[in-house]
This record gives sequence, structure tokens and C-alpha cells, in this order.
Amino acid sequence: MSVNLNGLAWLSSSNVLAVGDYGIVVRSTDQGQSWNASATNVDRHLYAVDFAADGMSGWVAGQSRTLLRSADGGISWRPQTPPIPEWVNLASVAAISGTEAWVGGRNSLLHTANAGNTWGNGVWEGDYIEDIDFKATTFGMLVGSVSGGSLMKYRGPGDSGSGPDAALLAFPVGNAPAVDGDLSDWPEGTELLLNAGTAGYIHPRSIPSLDDLSGSIRALWDANNLYLGIAVVDDAIVADSVDIWRDDAVELGFDAADDNKGGGLDDHKLTINIDGRTTDWERPSPPLTVMTGTIPGGWTMEIAIPRSHLHPLTWQAGTNLGFDWSLHDDDDGGDWDSYLIWLISPFMSNAAGLGNLRLMGSPITLQTGASGSPDVADTYIDAWTPNTNFSNTDFMAVRAPDYHSPLLRFPLDGFLPQGVRACYEL
Repeated sequence: MSVNLNGLAWLSSSNVLAVGDYGIVVRSTDQGQSWNASATNVDRHLYAVDFAADGMSGWVAGQSRTLLRSADGGISWRPQTPPIPEWVNLASVAAISGTEAWVGGRNSLLHTANAGNTWGNGVWEGDYIEDIDFKATTFGMLVGSVSGGSLMKYRGPGDSGSGPDAALLAFPVGNAPAVDGDLSDWPEGTELLLNAGTAGYIHPRSIPSLDDLSGSIRALWDANNLYLGIAVVDDAIVADSVDIWRDDAVELGFDAADDNKGGGLDDHKLTINIDGRTTDWERPSPPLTVMTGTIPGGWTMEIAIPRSHLHPLTWQAGTNLGFDWSLHDDDDGGDWDSYLIWLISPFMSNAAGLGNLRLMGSPITLQTGASGSPDVADTYIDAWTPNTNFSNTDFMAVRAPDYHSPLLRFPLDGFLPQGVRACYEL
């Protein structure tokens, strides 16, 4: 009987493994010169296989939620049961390490971080996830079928710009900014960027260029409000639809209690059209203050969101709010043409996958004589020769402070308030 082989994975420079119909798994240890079958004890079709870098830990995905794991380089396999219906076919797999893997299939995106003892299921908004691949442990992409195809990126903890540790920093203000659509009075250098290169999700309807759709967002806060300043590069500004999300628009997602739960008073999906119309979970006219403006090649939006509408648990320096944001772009009227989400799709579908909007404390200047700054301690490089010039020395010794000390020392114990992060600049 002949069978189809559907998936292939290299375990090392000489070891390779293939999977196919009726549960077949074959291995080669000589670059494919000879092959031996491995017992799987399943008779369903197998579609995909991948192994971690150790060459020992791997997963096979297949028909009717078939999921197998090997810990010995594919010699033996044990079944695992993911939390999905039995009729779901699994078509793709990415083994990140001996304990972590991603598996995709019909309406399902599975993830494990404990070798498959438990699996989480993120619902996929299309029909199938066709392939998953990771460039690094924290950066991967998947392709699937929804409206003709879809492309989605994942950035995990430790990867710059996204994932659960990503954050938009909101800085405190003493005087509330004028909400007038003019961002010229906002501080520079605090922007969070959103474009086709930074988005966690890009809808396949169009992958926009930077001058077609890209944006930045900044945040400020005071005792009563959160302020957001958004600048969007957009070559055609359009607002002609009854549904505000079909035009040029911004979506803002909040889990203001940061409790990783949805459906509460603290959970919001704000949609704001370029013409100023607003909704929260499609309910019109939430209590926002919104003004828009135009800039060369695009538009701006300034928003004030009352703290009382967000319902956070706390409102002080160090408070984290779960956060995500997205941009819709309509170039020619009717429905939107491009859609970018900073983190996860569908938008606001998983509160646990949101990034952070972090309320920062006031900047503190550490400078001798500056108001409120602790005095800098006079010190030396070498206690035995405190007046020696060490500019020509080819080494630096480190010993107890009584012998070798840093040039400057700020005693910060008990000085920095809770929620303040310190950084050192030269």
C-alpha cells in the first residue's frame, strides 16, 4: 500500500523524520539513505511534524485532533489530548523547546509551556492555520485561511515591542493638556509605533506601506483622566460609512483592572472614527473627549478618557492597565482596506494576552544641588592613592568600597517611591 507523506523535520545534520497518512512515521539517521518506521499506534493521517533544537523533543499533528509527542528523537510517541473537539484537524506545529510548542488547525491555535501536560487554546478567527514557524523563541509567524489568507505575528516576553511585557508608558502631567487635536505640546520620544513591521496582526486584505498606514501613540495621565495622543500617516482620509470601524479609525482595548479577565466594567473596546464618532463595545457615545486634526500626509487624534469610565483598581504611579490598540484604514470609501493590531487578533479576544499601559511617576533628577535630589558622595578610585590620575591605566580593579569605589554614588535607599523605574544616562 502506498501512502502520502505530508510533513518533514530535520533533527540534526543526518537525522530526518517524515510523517504521513494512516499514522505513519519514518526516520532516517543517514540523510535519507535508509528509513525505519516508528510505531505511533494511531491510524489517522498525520500532517505536520517539528522538533526542538535539542533534536529529541518533538510533536506531530494530524487528523481528528491527533497530537503526539516524542522525547527520544522520534523513536517512540505518546498521545496527548488538546482541549478541542475531536473533529478538529491539526495541520501545523512549531516546537520551540523541549517544553514549549505551538500547534495550529481548524479554528484553533494551541500552546503548551509544560511539554504538553496542559494546552491552552486561542480561538483562530479563520478556517485553518496552515503553517507556523519561529525565528526565535519569542518571535514567530503563522499563515492561515480567512477571507483568502491571513498573516499573523507573535512576539513573546523578551522580544522588543510586543507581547505580554510590552508597554505604553503614560507620564504624569500637572496641568491637563488641551484636547484640541494638536500634538505639538506633547513630549517627544515616548511614542509606541504601529505599522506593518511592528504589528502583531496584519489582515491579509492589504499589507500597507508606511505612507499608506502607520501610526504612533503617546499617553499622559492625571488624577482624573488618561490622555492619548495619536498621529497617523495616511495617504487618503475617509469617513463615509454608517459603521464607524469601516472608515479611518482607531481601536483602543483596555483591561483596566489588569485582572486578565473579560466582561467586566473595567474591560473596554473603544472605537473612534476620524470624524469623532465613538463607541465602546459598539455602544455609541461613551464619555470621551475627542478632537481630530490633520497633518501633512495624515491625521491626528487627541483623546481624554475619564478614570471613572475605565474602572481601574488603582490609579497611581506603577499602576498597569491591560492595553492593545489597532488602526483601520479606508482608502476609497465603503469598507476598510487595511487593518493593523498591535498585539492579538481578534481584537480584545483574550485579556490575558494584552500588553500594558503603565502609569509612570514624575521624573527625578539626581544632580548635586537640584531640588529634592540626595547629595552626591565625594569618592575616589583608589583609597590608597586618592589623587592619582588613572587615565592611562589598562585595567580597573573592583574591591570593597573602602578600597575601590565608583566615581559617583547616589544613596537611593528609601528615596525612590513605589512604581518608579530608575535609569542611568550619560
